[in-house]
Amino acid sequence: MSRQQSIVFIREADVAPAELQYSWIPTGQRHDIKLAPGQTLGTETDTNKNPDDIYQIQVYHLYDGNSEAIRDGESFQFPSGLPYSAPISYAVVEVSQKRKIAAFTAYFTDGASFSEFRPLKPMRHSL
Repeated sequence: MSRQQSIVFIREADVAPAELQYSWIPTGQRHDIKLAPGQTLGTETDTNKNPDDIYQIQVYHLYDGNSEAIRDGESFQFPSGLPYSAPISYAVVEVSQKRKIAAFTAYFTDGASFSEFRPLKPMRHSL
């Protein structure tokens, strides 16, 4: 059975580009959502062969302007810990420069949700 799963990437208005790179675990296929200067919303919808096997998302990189929450080489999985009992339906990644934080929320097929937060850090290098 295939079912579409989406990730929504949201940020405050900014004059710089932003990017979220992720994969559905266990597929390992990387996807990018890139936001152009001034763009505040991007969505990627993927059709996964075995959507009922997807319980977590791997984030490889997340930057917004001159800040990043996940640096190259510092990937993380969310939700962290053991997989939840229901597969992921969709996820929302929201970056707030005002609050200096990124929020990662997974929504599951049974209606439950789980959020994690990461602080924004100055980028080590410019793009």
